[in-house]
Formats: sequence, structure tokens, C-alpha cells
Amino acid sequence: MEKRFPALILAVLLAFCLSAAGLAADTRIHVRSPEQGVKAGEEFQVSVELAGNPGFSSVQFKLAYDTDSVECLNVTPGNLLDGTISASNPNHHGGAFVAATVASVIYGDGVLADVKFLARRDLDAFHFTLDDVILAVGVNNNRILFDITGTDGANDAETPVFVPATPTVSP
Repeated sequence: MEKRFPALILAVLLAFCLSAAGLAADTRIHVRSPEQGVKAGEEFQVSVELAGNPGFSSVQFKLAYDTDSVECLNVTPGNLLDGTISASNPNHHGGAFVAATVASVIYGDGVLADVKFLARRDLDAFHFTLDDVILAVGVNNNRILFDITGTDGANDAETPVFVPATPTVSP
């Protein structure tokens, strides 16, 4: 029986690691933009949404945009960040920056942030990217679910901005 105990512990740890990787693989952060274009001078809202949430206690990201095409007016934490300590900067070096943390774990899908823009010119399509994305869970955020830097590409209302990386454990 004593020889089986280490093997049992190893099997449980392996199952946990594989299930965490599976959960993260189904998790997506989307940028939801208006379905129709906007005219110069019109305001519009973009939402950064989390789907397939495995649970997190800290998040940060920058929503990058073309400063010649749009002006960021403000950033409001979304419903998923209710009750968190959060900070945002609508004009952080060509992007809107959001960071939030909480002592517990946040579960469920929803909106991480709503970002209000002013169109500087007529826009038929919207081009946003997420950069410096970190989604973490655990005491002292010791398990990083995503650490994505330098993502790029255009998006529309239904396109995921990035495919998450395999979870890693911080030292």
C-alpha cells in the first residue's frame, strides 16, 4: 500500500494539471465592437469579454487602437470586475490599459471592460488588438493562466483576439 501512495499522488497531480490546461484552452477574450460602421464625430463602445472563464483573481490587458482613427474617451470596468480593486488608463501609449485584482476568485463569463471611443474619421471596420494580457488565479497569483504579449491582428464582433497559451506556474 505504501508503494502505491506516491503513484496515487502523482496521478492526482497529473489529472489536475491536465484539467487546468483543458480549461484554459477553452477560454477566450473577445473584443466586441459595433456591428455597423460609424461616422466621424460619433461615439461608440467596445467591450472586452471573457468566455470560458476557469476562474481568476487578477487580470491586466491593453486594448490597442489606431490613434489616427479613434480617440479613447474612457474605460469602465465591466461586470466581471465588480468588487475588485481596479485601475484603468484610456490613453496608455496607444491603448487603453486595464488592471484589476481581488482576494477571492472570479467565476463566470462576462465583460472585463467597456471602452468608449470617438471616431476621428468614418469607419467601416474596427481594428483593435490586445497586448500585455495576464490572467492569473491563486493565492498571490501563483498560477498564471495566460501571459500573452505582443498579440496582433484585426478583429470584428465575433473574432477572438488571442488563443491562450498553456498555463504556467510562477516561481
